[in-house]
Amino acid sequence: MAALLLLAGCPGGKEKSPKAVSPVSSTPSAAGLEPGLADRINAYLSQKNARLAGTGADFVAEAKTYGVDPRLTVAMSGAESSFGNHVCDSERFNAWNWFWCYATNTCEGNPCKNSPFPSWKQGITTVTKFLRRSYINKGYDSIPLIGARYCKEGCQFWVGNVTKFYRDDLGGDPKRLSFAAADSGTGATPRKPTPRRTP
Repeated sequence: MAALLLLAGCPGGKEKSPKAVSPVSSTPSAAGLEPGLADRINAYLSQKNARLAGTGADFVAEAKTYGVDPRLTVAMSGAESSFGNHVCDSERFNAWNWFWCYATNTCEGNPCKNSPFPSWKQGITTVTKFLRRSYINKGYDSIPLIGARYCKEGCQFWVGNVTKFYRDDLGGDPKRLSFAAADSGTGATPRKPTPRRTP
């Protein structure tokens, strides 16, 4: 199975103090997500004047399929591109700087240009699916662990921004980024990542 590589440029990582909004409350459970979450995500994205506004149902649908709290995927788009407002190419729909071309060896020196999504929905689907399979199922199950693997440059604010958007703004529980779902990947028990050795 070809795994997506975790590469990101973090252009939105410098955002420190977005507008205050009412938090979305509650945490997903194995039984499902709380009612109205898609509408609350839409309202949040609208308050941010985000290009991703109106995609709340897509975030929630993919969350149900892959068992990743949709607030995490939304929060990551906030840290990476200010919720789709500052993407590296406006025609590519890649609000996450998810440079999948590295996994297919097709970047040709331009990961932004060569990692497009045809729509926001396809981006949401791909990022949610591989957050589950390439991160959570492999033990990268906290925002700091995901950030250490995902964000490769300009990352000093990444963990703080994702945490703020996820927990403070959207009401997610950082200790519970995932839940049982229709397709959680391999079916294997998640394992803790091996710590990197430093010379």
